[in-house]
Amino acid sequence: MGHATIVLTGPTASGKTTIAETLATECSGEIVSADSRTVYSEIMIGNGRYTMSKDIVYHLVGTRKLGEPYSVHDFLMEARASVEDIHRRGGTPIVCGGTCHFIERFLRGLDPGPPPDWDLRQHYRRLTFKHGPELLHSILEEKDPLKAAKIHVNDLKRTIRALEDLAPVEKRPPIPPFQDEVKAFFLDLPPRESRERIERRTAEMFELGWIEEAKRLLEMGLDERTTGLDMIGFHEVFEHLRGNLPLREAQERIMARTTRYAKAQRKWASRLGLNMIDASVNASRPPIETVREISDIGRGR
Repeated sequence: MGHATIVLTGPTASGKTTIAETLATECSGEIVSADSRTVYSEIMIGNGRYTMSKDIVYHLVGTRKLGEPYSVHDFLMEARASVEDIHRRGGTPIVCGGTCHFIERFLRGLDPGPPPDWDLRQHYRRLTFKHGPELLHSILEEKDPLKAAKIHVNDLKRTIRALEDLAPVEKRPPIPPFQDEVKAFFLDLPPRESRERIERRTAEMFELGWIEEAKRLLEMGLDERTTGLDMIGFHEVFEHLRGNLPLREAQERIMARTTRYAKAQRKWASRLGLNMIDASVNASRPPIETVREISDIGRGR
């Protein structure tokens, strides 16, 4: 693919890791993770790091400790530095992950704005954990009723960000759109196959010891309020360990939330205009066919 940077994303359980690693093997590539959770070193199962091959060079994986902040600005600065380094050494950077905001900002850059106030963010999360999202939304309503009216009461991330934006802090400089040649792909799946893969992936994670991993984190004094653990799945597993949620119900909730997130990822990809790649796997279309299709588009065939 020449000197182009490959960007590869897709819904949960779409096979991103397998496709990215196969591409890396075929084109002397190295993978730059665009995932807000695989950056944390203490998790292996709950964030999917167990699917990554040790034979492939990864960047931005396991570089943070739970509780440490990792903003989109942090990701952009580190990811673009990694891409530049890979190009300089003659390799092909493959930016791969499912965090939509990271992928979009990598391509389009970041507008100037206030940096995240992590202490304030943790305070808001603790309030929500104790009193529910309604309290936080009511605080925003008091400060900015018009902005609050545009955000659903259960949309915690947007509510917190809106409150942060109201704080009078110095703004950081913008990061421009990615300037080099880039080929961006979204691995798409029919909804039924997506649900089936999510079910298999969830079952696999529990079989590999997700409950034991979560138990160890609780024993370390960490929970879903900890930066890095506020992701789909850990809250349900923690609730099961606390005796508040039967195992089967925890699994079903995780699968339902993941399926909704996958649907949102597809909608986002359509809006962004990425190259949509059929990631279905069957007897007539093994994974290598997906890799070849990506390679052909990358070469302009």
